[in-house]
Amino acid sequence: TFSAAGQSRVWIETAICTDGSTEPAAISEDAGEFAAQLYFSRTEGLLALDGDGSGGGVWRPTGTMLRADQTVRLAILLDFASQRWHLLVNDRLVFSGLGFAWPCTQFSFLRAYSDGPAWLDEVFAGPARGVPAKPHLVFEPSWTRGTENTIRWGTLPGVAAYYLEWSRQPWFSTAAGSSGWQSSTVYTARGLQDGQIYYYRVKARNEAGAEGPWSESVSSRQDASPPESRLTSTFNGSTTSAIVVLSCEASDAGSGVREVRLYWRHNRTGPYTLWPAAFSNNRLDFNTELARGRGTYELYSLAEDNVGNIEPPPDKPDVVIQITGPAGVSRWIHYR
Repeated sequence: TFSAAGQSRVWIETAICTDGSTEPAAISEDAGEFAAQLYFSRTEGLLALDGDGSGGGVWRPTGTMLRADQTVRLAILLDFASQRWHLLVNDRLVFSGLGFAWPCTQFSFLRAYSDGPAWLDEVFAGPARGVPAKPHLVFEPSWTRGTENTIRWGTLPGVAAYYLEWSRQPWFSTAAGSSGWQSSTVYTARGLQDGQIYYYRVKARNEAGAEGPWSESVSSRQDASPPESRLTSTFNGSTTSAIVVLSCEASDAGSGVREVRLYWRHNRTGPYTLWPAAFSNNRLDFNTELARGRGTYELYSLAEDNVGNIEPPPDKPDVVIQITGPAGVSRWIHYR
């Protein structure tokens, strides 16, 4: 019986041996109902039963022949939760997911028999051994850009596959998605909701199908919306000042505003040009002598948030001003 609540897997480790005689020998007692069944045929070698749960099934050849004075190592994992079993021969996975011959639920049963001289030696049966350790997820930032998130974790020895899942709840009552079993240690979750926090965890499975515990979870919130900004002016018209001190309003509902940049155009022609300096402490000195000197300037601001979302250009400039000549500094845009 299982030694602790919640256990559902048992390993049976043994070996098939022969002494070279010609008389048949019983491999195990032929009584009761069994989860896993093996049969050694002198002509077909070792066979494993893919059971149907009612005592029948299909015998499947392992490709393993047993010669005189030879020992073949066997490892059998019985999974009573799924009613499936897995067979390793000489440390090589031969079959995974074979059905139980009978619906066994409390005890681990193995039946092995032969039409030739063979027996089981040094049988061990107990809770599943060699269960993979917890994988370690790479640290996640507080915010992730867009509606996708690429999750990574470290490689574990002896692992055949990993399973990543994510949820909107830290206790994972309902999964929002999963990777399925895969050999890679990286997976991109797609179709995530803007503004939603997601929690991620991963577990590993070895070649015999034994699953390890879930990793510690990590989390990140999605940010797919750009910030907003706008130049606000108490002055609109013409000035003789060559240097105009600018400020703006900016906001972001997600990861927060990282910086605000100024774009300008001269005399309403050509594309807008990015001003080399960003706003600092809500202020920017726009020196028209370093631009095109006198003339009409169309100005607007663009904000970028902390994950790299940039707001789109406006349909029209925030402010239009005409420079008629240099005459000191004009403070004409106020920060709110």
